[in-house]
Amino acid sequence: MPRKLLVLFAVMTGAALALSVDSLQGDWRGTSLCQQKNTSCHDEKVVYHLSAPDSSDNVTVDADKIVDGKPDNMGRVVMHYDEAKHSLHANDSGRIWDFQISGRSMHGTLRNGNTLIRKVELTKD
Repeated sequence: MPRKLLVLFAVMTGAALALSVDSLQGDWRGTSLCQQKNTSCHDEKVVYHLSAPDSSDNVTVDADKIVDGKPDNMGRVVMHYDEAKHSLHANDSGRIWDFQISGRSMHGTLRNGNTLIRKVELTKD
């Protein structure tokens, strides 16, 4: 009996991971926190709007910060999605974005070279 439960759990877990690939598209909300103190950087509440991966596994991310309760667009970046690693990565003119996706949560960083600039924590709507 326990073996059947283990198999059922493995199948359900595999299905959940498969669904996470398709569920990248949508709005992800959370925080983007500065890691370099005494700079012009500000902690922000953010909403990232992700496209579905295209045929090259690229995902377009439109990023908004929330100012006075309203979205203020910060720009767009195209990230590469690695399905096996459940991760997103981009090198945007030396600004390195790395995200790890786990279900409806996404944790990431922004680096400028070797300097950690931001830590980002997001949850899918």
